[in-house]
Amino acid sequence: MHIKNTLRQVAIILLVTNMQNLKAQITAFPDTTICSGEMVTLYSDASEFCGDCYTSEEIPFEPEAIGGTSLIVQDDSYSGPIDIGFDFCFFGNTFSEFYICSNGWISFDEPELGWTVNWTPNGEIPDTAGNVPRNAIFVAWTDWNTGLCSDCIHYETIGTAPFRKLVITFEEVPLFLCYPDNGTFQIVLYETSNYIDNHLTQAMVCPDWDLGVATQGLQNEDGTVAYTVEGRNATSWEASNESWRWYTNTIGWYDDEGTLIGTGPTVDVSPLATTVYTVIQTLCDGTIYEDDVTINVGAVEICDGIDNNCDGNIDEGVIETISISADGPTTFCQGDNVVLTATHSGISLQWKRNGVNIPGATGTTYTVTNKGAYSCVTTSPCGTATSDIINVIVNKIPNASITAGGPTTFCEGGNVILSVTPVAGSTYQWFKGGAIAGATGTNYVATTPGNYKCRVTKTATGCFKNSNVISVSVPCREDNYAGDNTFTLYPNPAFDNITVATIYNTEKTIYLMNALGQILQTVNTTENSITINLTNIPSGVYFIKLEDGINSVIQKFIKQ
Repeated sequence: MHIKNTLRQVAIILLVTNMQNLKAQITAFPDTTICSGEMVTLYSDASEFCGDCYTSEEIPFEPEAIGGTSLIVQDDSYSGPIDIGFDFCFFGNTFSEFYICSNGWISFDEPELGWTVNWTPNGEIPDTAGNVPRNAIFVAWTDWNTGLCSDCIHYETIGTAPFRKLVITFEEVPLFLCYPDNGTFQIVLYETSNYIDNHLTQAMVCPDWDLGVATQGLQNEDGTVAYTVEGRNATSWEASNESWRWYTNTIGWYDDEGTLIGTGPTVDVSPLATTVYTVIQTLCDGTIYEDDVTINVGAVEICDGIDNNCDGNIDEGVIETISISADGPTTFCQGDNVVLTATHSGISLQWKRNGVNIPGATGTTYTVTNKGAYSCVTTSPCGTATSDIINVIVNKIPNASITAGGPTTFCEGGNVILSVTPVAGSTYQWFKGGAIAGATGTNYVATTPGNYKCRVTKTATGCFKNSNVISVSVPCREDNYAGDNTFTLYPNPAFDNITVATIYNTEKTIYLMNALGQILQTVNTTENSITINLTNIPSGVYFIKLEDGINSVIQKFIKQ
């Protein structure tokens, strides 16, 4: 086998959002020269090769506008079937309808008994258990409480065929037992390309409820195959202003007469004359992306010990060449990087920093994380060539550290002053979940519970660092009781009876409610311990609501 150039490694970047402006999604290589009848292997750099394999990658954060039809979905329930507005291919099957669940996922199958009340993942997917959603897309599967919000789930189909999009939005949906933490995120399905986008404006888990975990990923119709974002498979995680894309494809090779000569990421050919071969990436709905590779027969001599131009001489008049390029800015902040790529004719490579060899840096690409002057040398038995220099500048990130000026646990009406260590030439932004409007000083007075941090940004470079997190708790209210933990339910799950216990003897009303919010029983009492008989209600999810004229607190329990 003879190959003219060292094989290029070109990464596919699938960042297309407007399908009308599509470019090639696959690259074929190498363009090379051989003698007549010689065999050469052609390669493609498509990211996946199968109709039901999925790859995820993070893309720039660009959520869709929120609009369309608003749904009322009770806590731990679903709505559907709902028309997608076009045919959508998922794991090789085509669907026109979907179901949306309150707990951050959609399915193309009607949810079975147990899917919706399985509010947080019991473990990693794939999972064939009967209570695990299947044929499903999980953007942030955890226990979201849609029963405490209105106008917070939307869907609409936008655009013009054949490039329409279905946009499904969860907007400011509260986390169960972690009020006031709210999540906003989207699932977007693309017509024709069958892309799946996840836009996460804000997503988190409630660490004190159930397992305190969430899943972002896909699972097939029988629960045997699943794909997840790394680190987000039944784990504790949070996301802010992130977008992810899932995609899939298949591959075929054709000669210049349109004849299929092979399938898969590579193919062997032995042309007798110069031939242009085409590799085609076919999505599961038939959408095609393509690229060409040219095999010249008997043309240019290269340094490989072969008579490439078939004139009886070997490696005559060969001059090696090399150039390097960067895939992005060469000035960046500490912790980022830039990838340098060498285009060369020689056999071997050696990358240099400030004129000194970098140990082990002998590949076509080199990822730069430190400042310096970078170059690359290519060598073959026929000669050596050195590239031009690319100068890389790495700006330091500032220090970021916050401290509390007093106790971080206090009653309602109290506060604690949080302070960030000042850094010259920097700006500051405080966060609790998202950015806190107007909180741009070195001090912030925290009056509400939550996890606080501060981002310190160097004005001259834009480099920033997030500080450590300080958790603030407000567990009580002066001269009264308040908050989500003012009473205890036990046992939970319950059988024949459940006890409502509180340390306060104030006058209060206790309501027993079903999952639809209907009141099944009311108790007025000043006692701090009340037992409610459950023998006359069926198994399922229920709620206890406690009111004292000032506070209104709800907790969930399961009747078995």
